[in-house]
Amino acid sequence: MLEKFAVFLIDFKASAERSDAGARRNLRWAAWSLGITAALTLVGAFISGASYNQDKANNASGDKWQSQVPEILMSQASASEKARQDLAIENGQLRQRIEMLEKYVAKRDAKKEAKEK
Repeated sequence: MLEKFAVFLIDFKASAERSDAGARRNLRWAAWSLGITAALTLVGAFISGASYNQDKANNASGDKWQSQVPEILMSQASASEKARQDLAIENGQLRQRIEMLEKYVAKRDAKKEAKEK
């Protein structure tokens, strides 16, 4: 019976060692999995933060541009109106000059006809 008990203890010890080795292997796998998961989580958090900052900057830039659009349009409208007024003045001056030239030509032609007669 002692012999059977000794064999049982030896088998139990071997079984316990195999269980301990398996448990250690499983703990190593769990630790590595936890470490990899934590690293990937940190990478994801960093990427999320960078994306947030990029979107925030993009939105601020878009808001700034949109707030400037009415001012830009008003300045363009003002410049267009000024150019239109300048052209109207120039057209008036050219019209007066044409009228003066027409009168001059008419007088000259009249003088020429008077001389010919």
